[in-house]
Amino acid sequence: MLITFVNCELFSIFGFMKTQRLLYLSIFFLVFNFGYAQQCNVIYVSTVGLGVGSVSDPTDLTTAISVANTGDVIRLDSGTYVFSNPINIPSGITIEGGFIEAESWKKYSTAGLTTIYRNASNLEGVQYNDRIVAFYGNTVSNFRFQDVTIKTADASTSGTSVYGVHLTNCSSYYFTRTQVVAGKGGDGRTGSGGANGVPGSAGLIGGAG
Repeated sequence: MLITFVNCELFSIFGFMKTQRLLYLSIFFLVFNFGYAQQCNVIYVSTVGLGVGSVSDPTDLTTAISVANTGDVIRLDSGTYVFSNPINIPSGITIEGGFIEAESWKKYSTAGLTTIYRNASNLEGVQYNDRIVAFYGNTVSNFRFQDVTIKTADASTSGTSVYGVHLTNCSSYYFTRTQVVAGKGGDGRTGSGGANGVPGSAGLIGGAG
């Protein structure tokens, strides 16, 4: 409706040609805006967000990722986002940090300004063969991380592996000005005792007295 109103004002001076040109331009703007909306819906996130994901009412990170569609951009406010379970990466989204909500979402590219931190809770797997993972990507493509730091906690138990990002069968992905800092893995499991040695051979016969 807004586009139609503006075009009417713009083309009112063309007299009888107004209807034809108005129809053409309205269709052009409709197609252009529809395509843009499909390619770039921005979801705003902050460390304390509980809202709908708008500029004035940001949401939390896990909610933003769960509702994001192909082409969406998730903009993260500065700060550290702490979570206790791995996050699955969807195809076709961008996770971009370096924004400051208090400065009207002004953009910076300072390393560490936006950090995503996976703590050591909720290990996956069985004892001595478990893991801590921040992000999983399983058969996904065309996603991007930009201006974020991804960290994981150190393992506190033996046999625990640690991954910042764990990808399987992924393609066309980008990590732009992104740091991935995985914590220390756990110590190896204590080995079992060795087998007993074989009996020694008989001694030599002594010489004559």
